[in-house]
Amino acid sequence: MTKAVLWDFDETLAERPGRWWGCMLEIIERRLPGRVVDASALRAALQACYPWHFPDVVHEHLNDPDAWWAALRPGLEAAAVAGGLDHGDAAEVAAEVRWCYAQPETFRLYDDTTEALRMLRDAGWRQAIVSNHCPELEDLVDGLGIGAFFERVFSSACTGYEKPHPRAIWLALDELGVGTAWMLGNSATSDIAGADAAGIPSVLVVRDRPAPLVDAARRVLAADVDGTEQPTL
Repeated sequence: MTKAVLWDFDETLAERPGRWWGCMLEIIERRLPGRVVDASALRAALQACYPWHFPDVVHEHLNDPDAWWAALRPGLEAAAVAGGLDHGDAAEVAAEVRWCYAQPETFRLYDDTTEALRMLRDAGWRQAIVSNHCPELEDLVDGLGIGAFFERVFSSACTGYEKPHPRAIWLALDELGVGTAWMLGNSATSDIAGADAAGIPSVLVVRDRPAPLVDAARRVLAADVDGTEQPTL
């Protein structure tokens, strides 16, 4: 039976310094140089607009990228207003996030990302990404130079299911046609809880370790040899 590893993406394989609020601050600085912004208020207000903070809400009707971004834009605009912008400027900033957030040059791979992916590929494991992310995730992965490692990239924006909803993982398993898989990710509440809900083993990636992705890959490979499935690190 073929086996697969399902990877989370953001803050597991790569990171965007500043995340969404950092992206918005970059846009504001470029469009409105010198404008004083309450970054803490902007960041706090953004919490209400992320769909992955509401995993029980299925949004298959937003699988089209235009629809997904249109649904997100009012929350982005409200966050910009909370940060001190007037409604006109906030609307323009919110509209630009789509074109700025998922640019490959704004992300960086972790030092052990490629090594871990290569270890699993060379051992014959199929790999895919299952991530709570925006519609452009697949292009972002390709732009970072790691797209060839993955058979598929499943972004919640394109499936309508946010981890830890089990269907986020079941969709990937069904499409890949595998019955055995591991979920590897940095979040106990989305990646590990999602794997538990879907009935597959998982490894929690702890970023403060020297090479956590290599450690996770070794854990999967060792469990395969031993015939054991230890769910988390």
